[in-house]
Amino acid sequence: MQFKFKKSIVMIAFFISIPTLAANTTGYAWSESVGWFDFSNTTVTNTTITGHAYNDNTGWLALNGVTNTNGTLSGYAWSESVGYFNFANTTVQNGAFKGYAYNDNIGWLSFETGTNVTTSWTSVVTSTTSPKTSGGVNYGSGPIAVPLSLRSPTTIPQVNTPKIIPNITTPLNPQIIIQLTNISRNLKQNTKGDDVKILQQFLNSQGFIISNKGQGSPGLESDFFGIQTKKALIKFQIKNNIKPYSGYFGPITKAFIKSKLNTN
Repeated sequence: MQFKFKKSIVMIAFFISIPTLAANTTGYAWSESVGWFDFSNTTVTNTTITGHAYNDNTGWLALNGVTNTNGTLSGYAWSESVGYFNFANTTVQNGAFKGYAYNDNIGWLSFETGTNVTTSWTSVVTSTTSPKTSGGVNYGSGPIAVPLSLRSPTTIPQVNTPKIIPNITTPLNPQIIIQLTNISRNLKQNTKGDDVKILQQFLNSQGFIISNKGQGSPGLESDFFGIQTKKALIKFQIKNNIKPYSGYFGPITKAFIKSKLNTN
């Protein structure tokens, strides 16, 4: 008796799945205006950046408005102290944040530091392999993850020119400066008193307007040091290179203003 065997070819299709990853970050970004931002409470996924970064001077920066497309970031983060940060010039390459974020009030937030913000998340893309064969058997094809090191380098978008604060055109008012330099205490956000009103009058007189209308506007300065006063003071400090650009009226800023009185 003869038995006949039919040759059969088994086609095996295989896929390497690409899961949606969520990885925490570590490290710090640097602002020349307000100092270090701690990114240890931030998470990177394939589509978003979530969580918060923290700065001692401005508080929490919420990252939930930032999106991630294969390592190219976009969108905005939000700080109650200084407003929005634009992440259009930021990327994640080889597990590290690169580039800059920009805020209208305090300027650039740099990820190009010696304490880089890093993450175990890496960008992944898919491609289709050619059919694989072994012993005449075709195992099919499927998408595979292409290592980041094999991809073309990500091009960092051209950085837009930051908003330039106009030059001071209003002459310094000696009377206001004398009152300001005679203030006996330091002023910061949430401070209240007549000395705050003097500070607001000074900032408004130099073109760093607290408010365009209502309380804080020229002629209607108030005795409360709110966020708008802090923003105006930061702009004054940035314009005159009074570091740190923290929105804090202390000995450094006071000494600078006094020196201007002596040269006018």
